[in-house]
Amino acid sequence: MTPRAATAALLLLLLGCTPSPDRPPPAPPERGEAAEVVSPVAVLQSWDRRRAAAWAAGDVAALRRLYVERSVAGRRDVAMLRRWRARGLTVAALEVQVLEGSVLAQTPRRLTVQVTERLARASAAAGGRRWSLPGSAVATRRVTLWLVGGQWRVARVGRVSDSGP
Repeated sequence: MTPRAATAALLLLLLGCTPSPDRPPPAPPERGEAAEVVSPVAVLQSWDRRRAAAWAAGDVAALRRLYVERSVAGRRDVAMLRRWRARGLTVAALEVQVLEGSVLAQTPRRLTVQVTERLARASAAAGGRRWSLPGSAVATRRVTLWLVGGQWRVARVGRVSDSGP
């Protein structure tokens, strides 16, 4: 895979542009934990920061923990990180700009939001070399998160629409 093709694939994956046609993840936890959601944007920004840190560290286990078990988006994200690591590449910086977010459904352990965002800044590194990756167009997605072990984890990501020039 060329660096340009790898970059394009990463951007699509990082922004959840791959719908999940196969079986859904297991049901969310029924009891035991609850959290008050202050803002859907705050939840997503916190999740994005943890994800960026996992990618920067090349930490497959940390990345996997950001998703619920059997999450298609999680499997794809982990597989992409493994491919980047196998080529000696790391994502040195990753910044997603959230433009708008709204709660579609909420319980103490489940949150579904619609978010409009774009990849604002990203860079990759290999050895001593570093280069900027292109940003992305604005896209709107539906993201479902479950509270598991005190952390919000992504269960499902679906693209609602793309917009831009």
